[in-house]
Amino acid sequence: MKDPILVVGMKFPNPQVFKEYLREFNVVHGYDIRYIRNESARIIVVCRHGCTWRIHASPFGGTTTFQIKTLEGKHTCERHYNNKQANSKYLGKNFVDEVRDDPSINIASFKKKVRREIMVDASRFQIYRAKRKTMKIIARDLAEQYHRIRGYEATVISKNPTSHISITTNPEKTEPTFEIMYFRLDAQKDGFLTGCRPIIGLDVALVEIECKASYSWFLEELMSDIESVEEMGWTFISDRRKGLVKTFAELYPTADHIYCLRHMYSNFKTKYSGCVLKDLFWKAASTGNVHEFNYWMKKIEKADPKTGNRKTAVE
Repeated sequence: MKDPILVVGMKFPNPQVFKEYLREFNVVHGYDIRYIRNESARIIVVCRHGCTWRIHASPFGGTTTFQIKTLEGKHTCERHYNNKQANSKYLGKNFVDEVRDDPSINIASFKKKVRREIMVDASRFQIYRAKRKTMKIIARDLAEQYHRIRGYEATVISKNPTSHISITTNPEKTEPTFEIMYFRLDAQKDGFLTGCRPIIGLDVALVEIECKASYSWFLEELMSDIESVEEMGWTFISDRRKGLVKTFAELYPTADHIYCLRHMYSNFKTKYSGCVLKDLFWKAASTGNVHEFNYWMKKIEKADPKTGNRKTAVE
């Protein structure tokens, strides 16, 4: 399809495949065409701009197979950049990978990409419709992939039996719908338990929504996988999402749960901005003892009295 050719005697499974191939041939070579006959018994196509080029195809041997019976004349017209064969459906189908790589691509950039890659000047409205069709194709592809997730689980376990995969679906819908997945390969567990410090940074698994129920499910799966807090003395680091804080309070009240400084600083700078306070914040955060911490906290209060007490400043 990258360099299509047409030859008398070529066969196609059905007339639809023939017409798609014919469309590709004319877009690639810059020709535009017009259907004289478009029937199940025969298809006759000529050049839209009056050249002598003409092609005729019809069923072969009483089957649905279509064969090119005649191919006459040749195109003498120049390349046409306003090619009706490159409609929005064609563009949507042929630029799926580009849109998948950059879903936020704007209409102007998409239009330039089409002009550069297939030398077709499509209208903005045509590009808009093409992108909508492409997004639908991508969404359909993703949905089909989710239907294969149980097969993927079985394949992983068959090749790596000590891995841990847990998948939940919503049974209330007509067709089971994917909701949550926990995934851990055996080598990940061995490497973590053997060579890493007992610190776990939490950025919750693939879930429908980050909420208390999702946090609880994930943490229970994790602890059943790598042994309990009491046995291993795990320390957890996370942002300060309310649901996550409540989950730890209920499930693992004795666990050490600390907060990620990057998230703490994001909260801090919304109220206390500026380079001076930023530098002081990170100096306070990077100290190794209480005395130095108190020293830098006083510096913060002095630099901006609005910070108030230390608890407020850290938040």
